[in-house]
Amino acid sequence: MREDLREKILISSADLFLSQGFKATSTRQIAQKVGITQPNLYYHFPNKEELYVAVVEHISQQLATELNFLAAKDLPLKEKLVEMASFLQKEYHFDFAQMLKDIHNELPRESMVRLLMVWQESYQAPFIKVLTSGKEPLRQGLNEEVLVTQLFTLLASYTMVHPTGHAKKQVPLEQVIDLFLYGAIKR
Repeated sequence: MREDLREKILISSADLFLSQGFKATSTRQIAQKVGITQPNLYYHFPNKEELYVAVVEHISQQLATELNFLAAKDLPLKEKLVEMASFLQKEYHFDFAQMLKDIHNELPRESMVRLLMVWQESYQAPFIKVLTSGKEPLRQGLNEEVLVTQLFTLLASYTMVHPTGHAKKQVPLEQVIDLFLYGAIKR
């Protein structure tokens, strides 16, 4: 029973944190959304920071499982990246930039470092694996982490939520990935 309530708290908190951000989300809102009292919420999570960390870790575990599955598929690079980006677009409607801003600005250093490691393992690593698989070699001198960060920046424009909480209109990710991989200049 406790695990079911804990899961419900994580899911409800994720909805609020990822749509409103860390600072704008109160534990009172979370407790109301779950249908419990604040003391009951604090029984499961000692403070808002620990709850936020648990939410990001929980989401990251789910994300990593699916992204690694997609990364292991035997597909051409572009198709694989489109599938991974489509998964993010369909399943996770949140603002990556806001989440990273919260991690950097709202959390103590220890939590920030912990979540940045989770970020690297769950989000970056599957994309780096795909880009460096060697099937379509990258230009020499490119840093994989910078490359993946640029890809996320581009994708964030199409996977973020609006302030209203609605996801942006879905766009043809094939075009976005093609632009990322091959640029805009006809060769």
